[in-house]
Amino acid sequence: MIQTGNVKKKTKGRAKPEDIVIGKNLRMLRLMRGMSQEKVADLTGVTFQQIQKYENGSNRIAASTLYKFSNILDVDFAQFYSGLNSNDEIVALRGYQPEVLKIASLLDEVKDKKVLKSIKKIILQLSDSEE
Repeated sequence: MIQTGNVKKKTKGRAKPEDIVIGKNLRMLRLMRGMSQEKVADLTGVTFQQIQKYENGSNRIAASTLYKFSNILDVDFAQFYSGLNSNDEIVALRGYQPEVLKIASLLDEVKDKKVLKSIKKIILQLSDSEE
């Protein structure tokens, strides 16, 4: 507790909107890596139920735990804060199927532009879409 004047305020409490965004980003980044809640829980030493609580925003995530998640998921620590600014890219990824996110993550690793162009052509043919 911290004391301000004669009023004591609890420092712990319900998650704030920012914590909900961080939890959603944790889920998105985990799915992009193709990892289950159980796997992340095992690697961090918490229960998968705790991971669920983090992801749905009912529990706040300590900075030290976020740091563990960033190492496990091999992402920049700042990505958990993505979406707090409406211009951030990760917001656009919400709602996609986990398989689509995994494919997007794998495609991001392909650096050869000719290969990417070929993959894009195949996907367009499979989806019967035109660009």
